[in-house]
Amino acid sequence: MTFVITTGYGIYHVQFGIVLIGYLALASAIFCALTMWQLVRSNPLPVNYYGVVLCQFFALLLTCYFYGIRGLVLVTPFVSGVFFLFPFRNALWLSCFFVGFALIASYPSIELKLYIRLAVAQIITLFFTIAFSHVVYRQQALLEKEAYYDYLTEVLNRRGFFKWLTSELQSIESTNSDLALFYLDLDKFKAINDTYGHPIGDKLLVAFANRILSALRHEDLIRSNLQVCNFARIAGDEFALAISQLHSKEAAKTIATRIMQAIDQPFRFEDVVIHVSMSVGICFASQSKFDLNRLFKNADSAMYFSKSSGRNQANFYLESDQPSP
Repeated sequence: MTFVITTGYGIYHVQFGIVLIGYLALASAIFCALTMWQLVRSNPLPVNYYGVVLCQFFALLLTCYFYGIRGLVLVTPFVSGVFFLFPFRNALWLSCFFVGFALIASYPSIELKLYIRLAVAQIITLFFTIAFSHVVYRQQALLEKEAYYDYLTEVLNRRGFFKWLTSELQSIESTNSDLALFYLDLDKFKAINDTYGHPIGDKLLVAFANRILSALRHEDLIRSNLQVCNFARIAGDEFALAISQLHSKEAAKTIATRIMQAIDQPFRFEDVVIHVSMSVGICFASQSKFDLNRLFKNADSAMYFSKSSGRNQANFYLESDQPSP
C-alpha cells in the first residue's frame, strides 16, 4: 500500500510539472520496493542499504525544506520502510531522527498553526507506526525462537546452530584461524528414560545443557542478543559445542575434561539421583577443509569411537587414522 501511494504521488507531480518533488517521491517508492524485495528474499541487510537510506534521507530533507506539507507526506512511507528493513531498535532511533529533522526542515515554509497540527499528526502517526512495528518485531522474534531454538533446553537447535556455524566457518577460514567442534552424547540415555520415565529424562537433558554452559569459561561462549550461539542440542541426547581460536589438542582436551568432570557430578531430581557420563568426539575445522557437513561427520565419527571404546571419554578425529584419545 505504501509503495502504491508513493508511486502515484510521484507520477502525479511529474505530470503536473512539479518535477523535483515527483522524482523524490518516486525515489521513496523505489526505497519501499527495495524493502519489499529484502523481505521476500529474507537475507541479511547488505551494507549498501545504508547508503540508500542516507540518500533518501537527504532527499526527504530537501523536499520538506522547499515544499513543506508535500515533503511531510513522504515521512510516513519512509519511516514504514525503515521499520521493515532494519532491526527494531535501530529503526526506532532512525525513525525518530528522520521525523524530527523533517519537521525542522519544513518549518520555514509552513504557517505556524498549520505546522503545529502537522507536527502533532506526524508524532501520532510515528507512535502508532512504532507500536505496530513492535508487535511485528515480537512476533518475528517468537517465530525465530521456534525455528532456531530447542523447545526443551532453550539452546540452539540443529537448524539454528548450522546457520550460525556456516557463517563462523567462513569467518575463521578468511582469517586463517581454527575452530574445534565437540560432539557430545549422553551415555545410556535410553536406559535412563526407560527406568525413570520421560519427564525425568527431559529434566536431565535440561540440567545437562545448563551444567555444560556453567562449566565453560566466559571467553568460551559466543553470545548474540544475550543468547549463546556456539552450543546446541542437535537431536535427542546429542549436543554440539563449537569453540573458535583453538589451535591445539591440549587446549581442546582441557575443555573436554572440564565438561566431563562437571557432568560426572550426580544429578538430583526430587528423590531421584542419577549418575551419567558422556562420550565426546572432537574435530578441528581445518581438518574438514572448513566444510560444515564434513566437520559434523568427522566429529560424529570421533564420538562413536569414544562410545565403542568404552564410553565416558573424549577422542579426536584423525584424517589418516582412527580417532585417537
